[in-house]
Amino acid sequence: PDGTRVNLNAASELKYVDDIENSKRIVYLTGEAFFDVAKDKTKPFMVITKGISTTALGTSFNIKAYSDDPLVKVLLMTGKVGVEYLSAKASGLILNPGMGAEYDSENGKLIAKDFNFEKELGWKQGIIILDNVGFPEVINQLERWYGVNIQIQNKQKAGQWNYSGRFQNESLENVLSTMGHVKGFNHKIEDKSVIITFQ
Repeated sequence: PDGTRVNLNAASELKYVDDIENSKRIVYLTGEAFFDVAKDKTKPFMVITKGISTTALGTSFNIKAYSDDPLVKVLLMTGKVGVEYLSAKASGLILNPGMGAEYDSENGKLIAKDFNFEKELGWKQGIIILDNVGFPEVINQLERWYGVNIQIQNKQKAGQWNYSGRFQNESLENVLSTMGHVKGFNHKIEDKSVIITFQ
């Protein structure tokens, strides 16, 4: 209602309270979203994710906080944001444009970190960028991106993966065909279920 624009990535959910007085601008994110926050210096905009809050006055930033991933990533494009612990057990971070922060919800550590912005924000242009990732992460990203459930047969034959690839607006069929050619597996897609069989 305040004019803020939000792009949600796959398998993501944004909740906010219908605040008639518009006295608070607080949203709750599970998954990943890019925020272009409407300016209002009197009312900070706050995004609550697991373990941390990210506060802005008028800025654009990306937050990745999937429930099945212990890492929360905040990447700032414009403006300035504060990233703080919800428990207030320690001081947080102030980010300037081009900076990022990573919070590990398992050990409770929040650190400033450099990110590859093209890799992290490619999803906004329909791009999946896999950079030297293992087999479980590849499967996890494909399941999220395409909204499917992937079952693996002969998993012991998968071997060690350090897969890199870039796919823009590609169908799941094309992505799996490309990967299967390189990694030696066949696949079968039936609606929202995928079976991968290693040779």
